[in-house]
Amino acid sequence: MQKLSLIGATIMLAACAESQSIEPPGSFGVANIEVTDASRTDIVKEAVPRRWAVRVIYPACGGGLPADYVNGALVDVMKDEGYYGLDEAVIESWRDRTVGVKNAAPCGGALPLATLSIGLGVSGAHYSLLAERLAGEGYAVAIIDHPHGAPSILPDGTILLASADEALARIDEDPAVLAARVADWAADISVTLNALTSGGVEGLNIDGERLAATGHSMGGAAALDACASDARLKACVNMDGAPFGAKVMDRGLSGNAFVLLSDPLYTDEELASRGRSREQWTAMGEQITGLWAELAESGENETVVLRVAGTGHLSFSDAPLVMPELITQFGGNPMEPSQAVDVISGAVAAIMESKTGLNDAALSSYVEKTPELERVQQPLKVWGMLLQGLPPPASSNLSARASFGNSPIHAKAEAMPPAAARNKKIPAKPAQML
Repeated sequence: MQKLSLIGATIMLAACAESQSIEPPGSFGVANIEVTDASRTDIVKEAVPRRWAVRVIYPACGGGLPADYVNGALVDVMKDEGYYGLDEAVIESWRDRTVGVKNAAPCGGALPLATLSIGLGVSGAHYSLLAERLAGEGYAVAIIDHPHGAPSILPDGTILLASADEALARIDEDPAVLAARVADWAADISVTLNALTSGGVEGLNIDGERLAATGHSMGGAAALDACASDARLKACVNMDGAPFGAKVMDRGLSGNAFVLLSDPLYTDEELASRGRSREQWTAMGEQITGLWAELAESGENETVVLRVAGTGHLSFSDAPLVMPELITQFGGNPMEPSQAVDVISGAVAAIMESKTGLNDAALSSYVEKTPELERVQQPLKVWGMLLQGLPPPASSNLSARASFGNSPIHAKAEAMPPAAARNKKIPAKPAQML
């Protein structure tokens, strides 16, 4: 069984000491559908077309039975796989949890749509609570379980596992594998848009002029690449993912691309226990945000990069609410779970509102009234050189080691203690961001 890691500037810091729940505003429908791309084959079983599960959460006006938060069969698989090294009782608790109303009648009118791509290794189910909050702002949200990106289940009961993709074992050492997977996921986003704008969910009317792609970690990188190739997308939001897509590296960030970065809050004592000084931690953070600012500067239009204070890498998922033990072990002073969901979903909603013509000032207004958000404005022209294997300029304070594995993102991850193995069958090793 392979251990899967996540992309991002930091790792698994956010949220609360005990599992919590929040009450989303309004009523929501949940439709679990399958999307197929007959033009591509499955990366594991090449004789079959590429297909994946999509969970669509949307404002609903009809009643019905509650939808499962995590499918029961998938709960069994997660326990067998040792999902994130969690205690089986935690995983089992998801079996009885529900989210929204299964196949509820959508409310009338055409809705804007945001796709939400998973982080590598994180089940799509674990973005449902975040998606509910976005749906509460009047959006349909399509959570894409990219095939073999995490444990997932198709409507016919077929289980797809990330561990079946043997190439992922080389992803730390071989940037070509990572780039190929990001390109695959970006294509998945476009195909999912095709399906949902042509009646993919019965009764759900999607406004084809108000489409956005969002994603967490590797899914965020895919969202940015999708923006570079799919003109239908009015906005793309990368939530704490690194810019690993080839299109982004070649062209820089487009004017409809947005980046939300985690910003953990550690005490000096906590940093010292991990062998880092405050000055070292601050310098690593400035390198990471500077890399993003450089890509934004190299693009055609102004791009917004925001830090979200009091968040860690998994704050951009449901983890603070349903997997708190993965978060509290790292200490720090994160936002309360419901606050983190509100701030992040509010930022994404404001981005969409500002880019789809409803209110051009929505994002600037939201940032101004939300103290946890800080705009990044520091250019540093080294990121592309690092990913291309070139030494950084002598003026930079980055190490001359120029491989992906030694980028500032990995350096900052090293400030954390070895992460608990995502799979109980795999021994823990130093945390790395993929």
